[in-house]
Amino acid sequence: MANSELAKNDEIDLIDLIKILWKKKLTVILSAFLFTIVAAIYAFTAKEKWTSTTEVIEPTIVDMGAYGNAKLRFAQISKLPDITIDTISKSLYAKFDRLAFSLNERRNFFAQSDEYKGLIQDQDEKGKRKILSDLITEDTAVVRPDPKKNTDMFGNRITFSAQTPENAQETLTQFIDFINEKAFELDKNEFQMEIAQQIDNLTNEKKEIEESLMVQKEQNKDDSKPLNVIPQSLPQTSSNSSSQSAQDSALDPAMALLVYGDDYSRMQLRIITGQVDQLKALQNEVKGLKAQTYTYQASPSYPVQRDWPKRAILLIVGAVLGGIVGCAVVLVKFFLSSKE
Repeated sequence: MANSELAKNDEIDLIDLIKILWKKKLTVILSAFLFTIVAAIYAFTAKEKWTSTTEVIEPTIVDMGAYGNAKLRFAQISKLPDITIDTISKSLYAKFDRLAFSLNERRNFFAQSDEYKGLIQDQDEKGKRKILSDLITEDTAVVRPDPKKNTDMFGNRITFSAQTPENAQETLTQFIDFINEKAFELDKNEFQMEIAQQIDNLTNEKKEIEESLMVQKEQNKDDSKPLNVIPQSLPQTSSNSSSQSAQDSALDPAMALLVYGDDYSRMQLRIITGQVDQLKALQNEVKGLKAQTYTYQASPSYPVQRDWPKRAILLIVGAVLGGIVGCAVVLVKFFLSSKE
């Protein structure tokens, strides 16, 4: 009677719905149980995901070691006042930062990593490419500090996710070492090129002075008048020391030879020769140097909490979803039978 009345009015009271569901509670419970079983199977068989995290900042003078001192000596020899410990540190870290974000460098690392080799066993070519792509873009992340969002973050935060906490921490450490090695190699190659260029510049300057000395010597044989007298066409020296210094710096080696004579040129040759010798010794020394292009603000962590799967949450979601589906099935059957 109640059912026919409900169908006639096409309206159902909430209490009536609860009574209907209560009568069919076994169906609802069975549905929730089945969905929970499915969720449990997935939760306990899905690939686990553990994430190791590290934070890196600019290297200190200790991290740069002898390499930093070598750059300072180069600046002293080459009269480059803008090179300081701070600029050296920033330059090294800038290369580390750029390569850490490079997808090509990530690909080069993971292609030879133990993590990748372990994952591609029994995989076809398409599967291998998918795994490599996931390692590069999905499992690895580099985040620059944002003062508005992360007030406690000072350097780049780098994370890597793997199926075990040991693999996550170990692979992240290897990735940092790989990027550091590549960044330092890049910086050292640039530094060696700078040294070589400076040696070439000084060598060319030395040749110009030597050629000027040879010309002076030949002219002295043919001319009884010394050439080290200041020609009238040249600017006259002033007793003012500041104007004298400016005039000296404006003279090229050949002009300096005419103005000051052989002694000045020979003194310049000795200075340049000493600089070249120091730079060549520095060049050989740099070949065997090592340095870090970063320092740890927080070293790679050992993850103690699994990121995925969240088993308890999956079981709860499975039970709730199963209950909802069970209730929907009961109500749909009731309405269909009521209309009939």
